[in-house]
Amino acid sequence: MLDKLEAKSDAKDQQKSEDKLKRAGKRLRSHGPKRLESVDPLTGLELDDNYGLRQPTREDWEHQSKEIVDRYYAQAESDYFLIVNNYLDEANRAIERYNQEIASHIRWRIGVIVGTGLLAAINACAAFELMQVPSGIQIFTTGGSPRDITIAVILTAIAAVYAALLTMAGTAESFLNKGEKAAGFRESHDLLVSRYRGYCFKWLHYVEAYGKTGAACMNAGQLYRQLVDSDPGLRNKLKQLTEVGPQRKS
Repeated sequence: MLDKLEAKSDAKDQQKSEDKLKRAGKRLRSHGPKRLESVDPLTGLELDDNYGLRQPTREDWEHQSKEIVDRYYAQAESDYFLIVNNYLDEANRAIERYNQEIASHIRWRIGVIVGTGLLAAINACAAFELMQVPSGIQIFTTGGSPRDITIAVILTAIAAVYAALLTMAGTAESFLNKGEKAAGFRESHDLLVSRYRGYCFKWLHYVEAYGKTGAACMNAGQLYRQLVDSDPGLRNKLKQLTEVGPQRKS
């Protein structure tokens, strides 16, 4: 009797296990593979275990020779600062572009202001009675008789053409959007400098503080991984900020 009860209990347990596996399989098929993340207690950085790679532990590093630790540290430092120093170089180029764009924008705005003032002066001169004098230029009317053109008429024609040119210039300025481009380069500079300073501090705080040890190598590897993972997002942001063309989207 006891044997039968035990057999039934085992069968029920086996059936429950199979049901759990089936439900888990359904969830995986419906949702796909999930990104598994954990936090490194040493650095507080997120670890991506999606690829199933084995992370070296502190014990692993403690069993490595000094030559291997030094070589790994030097390689990680070289690769890390190759990217970080590039942020500083790009920040310097961004501020140069900002200076160029803002200077061009200021020159353009001053030109438009002066041009608008000249247009107003031409229109004012055309309104004077003094300008209602023959210019010496004659045109032929439909009846065939010549007719003198006054200076006022000539000034009015010049003003109309000049106004059209100013309108075209204003449209070109709106399309090129020099002011917004300058602001974008300024934001890019600030973002790059902030990222550069942040990662320099992280290296100093999480890596150099441990010297050339296994703990430093562990942190160096995680910091480099974090830097590489965040780099594409930064590049996309910079591309949006420095987008060429009319009114960029915020």
